[in-house]
Amino acid sequence: MPSGHFLFKLSPKKVDFVGLFAMVLALFWIVSVTLLNEKHLLESQADGDQLVVFTAQWCASCVTLVPSIQGVSTRLGIPFTKIDVDDTKATAQARQFGLTIPRADLPQAYYIQSGKQTLVLNGKQYTPNQGKQVDADVTIQLNRLR
Repeated sequence: MPSGHFLFKLSPKKVDFVGLFAMVLALFWIVSVTLLNEKHLLESQADGDQLVVFTAQWCASCVTLVPSIQGVSTRLGIPFTKIDVDDTKATAQARQFGLTIPRADLPQAYYIQSGKQTLVLNGKQYTPNQGKQVDADVTIQLNRLR
């Protein structure tokens, strides 16, 4: 048999259908794997301990205090999630943790443990230059809750 020949011939219409079917099947597989992985990620975020912090780019206290909160999270081994309240995905992200978006008193930090949400930092209690105090206060609160 000469090279380049197949055992069977496909008409151009069949080739187009087979190619289209293969592309649709591949796309379906990619989407389903992505959704399953995302669902698993969301479930693991909702079930485990988390420190969720609401912040905004325009918030001066957020810019200076959130790194202190993240440092506590790292030191204590608690997964950290930062949600920018102005992001279009913020509402969906907050819902993953059973929270709603605060519109004032930023930053706000919540400790999530077994689905229970506890406010551990309210930004209205601090000024932008109180990073060390935030570190100490959040550490104390988290150690009490754990």
